[in-house]
Amino acid sequence: MTYRLTIIATLLSMTFVACGKNTPEKKEPAATGESATTSGQSAVAVSAADKTGAVAEAEGKQAAVSGESATAADNAPAKAGSESSDKRLAGPVALVNGKPISSERFYKKVDAVLKHNSRLPPERRNRVKQSFLKRLIEDELIHQAVQGEGVVAPKEAIEAEYEKYKKRFRTDEQFKQYLSRAKLTEADIRKRIEDKKLVWLLLEKKGNLSVTDVEAEEFYQKNKRFYEERETIKARHILVKVAKNAGKDVEKTALKKIQQAQAELKKGTPFEDVAKKFSEGPSAARGGMLTPFGKNQMVKPFEEKAFTMKANEVSSPVRTRHGFHIIEVLEHREARTKPFEEVKDGILDSLRNKKFFTARRKLVTDLREKAKIEKKIEFPVEKSPSTGAAPGLPHGHPPIHAKSLKPPTVAPVRTITAKPSAPASSSEAPGK
Repeated sequence: MTYRLTIIATLLSMTFVACGKNTPEKKEPAATGESATTSGQSAVAVSAADKTGAVAEAEGKQAAVSGESATAADNAPAKAGSESSDKRLAGPVALVNGKPISSERFYKKVDAVLKHNSRLPPERRNRVKQSFLKRLIEDELIHQAVQGEGVVAPKEAIEAEYEKYKKRFRTDEQFKQYLSRAKLTEADIRKRIEDKKLVWLLLEKKGNLSVTDVEAEEFYQKNKRFYEERETIKARHILVKVAKNAGKDVEKTALKKIQQAQAELKKGTPFEDVAKKFSEGPSAARGGMLTPFGKNQMVKPFEEKAFTMKANEVSSPVRTRHGFHIIEVLEHREARTKPFEEVKDGILDSLRNKKFFTARRKLVTDLREKAKIEKKIEFPVEKSPSTGAAPGLPHGHPPIHAKSLKPPTVAPVRTITAKPSAPASSSEAPGK
């Protein structure tokens, strides 16, 4: 009996010890400077150790941090030329040949992008910041080169380019909407045009950016397939909805309504007005206007009728699985290859732009080699350790000869051909 009690007591003792080992110990509070969550921090430079957490947004939002433990590097003071993650640099972010690039200008550009991408991991946020800093340095190098050469852009040339830029938009209202969405002013657009024009004039002074008609035609002949246009129809329609398997009474009511719309058209009422009154699809508000479409984009009965019609022709009612349609063809374009003269100006512009960007890249490289650039802020991006270890082996593992590594098995890729989507993105859909 005593022996049994001794064994039971021993087992209970072992159980208590085992439980004690699994009991979580109280962790000490994170030391100052560790990667703990902090409120009200603003993002500046991020050390490689900060990879465990997301950087605070520029507006002072709370920084989100992952649950990993802080490394010793987290407690180290910021290196010279960089800032800790809870501060913003107040002075210049860089000096280019002694000329400062203000932190205000830098953060304005960074904030405009990162405030819409708050979930980006720290490494990618740093890449964004690196990119902006690099671009600002390049802009300053070019600005100094322009001033040094005494290049001036004529106001008439800037205004002509500005008017050309505006023609990209169908209406002035669309242009204004673009400026509002992009938070730009007309002065901002003119400044961009002037900056590019100055660089263009500088590069012209240093070399040749001209493109001949012979170069343009050679490009056209090599890339003719890009100037092929398929047969397309521009049309509008009136739709009275009725299901494919609708009852006779429902079908009769729908047919009566589409015939009323047809009668209105025969009286001379404009098609768009009749569409707004009778059509039951979302395009009714646009007078029945559809996006131009090619073959195999609409349901067969609709397509077959539309492609047999001429411009300004109006159809009789057409039955599809969506209901009854009356179609008006506004334009019927046959398949063709655009002639060189029609696309010549666009090709010349494209080739000039290609030469421009090639020359600009070379100019920046040359200016960087000669310039004195002092960065006051750094955004390190962690690189994979170059230990020679094979993928999947622990850090510091001796390298394995490439021949001894078996290539990974790759599953065969199945090619899927996408079907062309119907341009009418609505439930009225003469689409398939």
